Amino acid sequence: GGGGGGGTTGGGGLAGDNVQFLRWPVQRTGRTDQNSVVTDVTSHKLASRQMRDWSSSGVVTWAHEENHGTNNGIALSRACDDPPNSRRLCNGMCGACQLGLYVLNGRAFTLGTSPVDANSMAPLIPYVPTAMRYSRFRTYVTNPCAQCNTRPVQLFDEWVSYVVGARSAIAHVQAGRWRPSRECFNSNVPNCGRQDAADGAIEFAAYCVSTVAYLKEAYPQWSASADGRKLLEFTAWHLRETFAATNAALTCTGPVANADCKTLFSGFRAERMLAQWRGADGARYRQWLSRWWGDDYVRRVVMATPDSSGGSGGVRPPPPPPPLPP
Repeated sequence: GGGGGGGTTGGGGLAGDNVQFLRWPVQRTGRTDQNSVVTDVTSHKLASRQMRDWSSSGVVTWAHEENHGTNNGIALSRACDDPPNSRRLCNGMCGACQLGLYVLNGRAFTLGTSPVDANSMAPLIPYVPTAMRYSRFRTYVTNPCAQCNTRPVQLFDEWVSYVVGARSAIAHVQAGRWRPSRECFNSNVPNCGRQDAADGAIEFAAYCVSTVAYLKEAYPQWSASADGRKLLEFTAWHLRETFAATNAALTCTGPVANADCKTLFSGFRAERMLAQWRGADGARYRQWLSRWWGDDYVRRVVMATPDSSGGSGGVRPPPPPPPLPP
């Protein structure tokens, strides 16, 4: 791939620095008995939506599934139904967004349009290398139910929620609430012992980057539109977040309260997937990223190893939420 820098910013910036977040205010009192991520997600779910108790499934599932509900509230909120919180969502339109995503800390991302006839997963399949197709590929892409009237951009809803789930696992460990393996007598006990909390995030990174590549090739006019550029910039930011979260879960760098944390989320498939991104299986992805965002992005995000703060390759932390518009 070439070293084109169209997605980078000046002054040493990196693609994703200019993602267009909207501020999504607190909607209700969230659950405060789990961890900071579960509290964040549940407090930003519309008050009109049911909040389920996922204690039997654990905090990874809890954060993931409730984040879907928060995403849905953002996507479907209408200015005429829920003023003033959603007044400026969806480019000010009174109607549902194509995509609404909650990415923690009061930040929402919305996409008002996607190609109208890009409503099947089937054309996406060739864009995902066979070696990068794991169990969730069958569930969300090749499953006949997924291929019927499902827009590929909806995979971003899953990607975001898997990253939130990984962040919930890390938060639970750091709060000293995740029970280490030696204290587990029943593998079905939630928040106990080893779990694949990091796998879904890095797995879906491949599927969503492939989605962008598919849309850019099949729908160049839409990809060059404001919404197409907006999705590309969000992808750059969220891929950075994915590598940072995956590395943090696998290495437990940063402040942790559990000496066993390095064994809790490793040993599944995430390490293999990270190696694939950096090896021969990920060559197609690195070429795409270099073409879109420059070689420096690949070097700093994909090829870098975790630093001592639990981040990825010196990439700056995500920007703070934007101020609410007047």
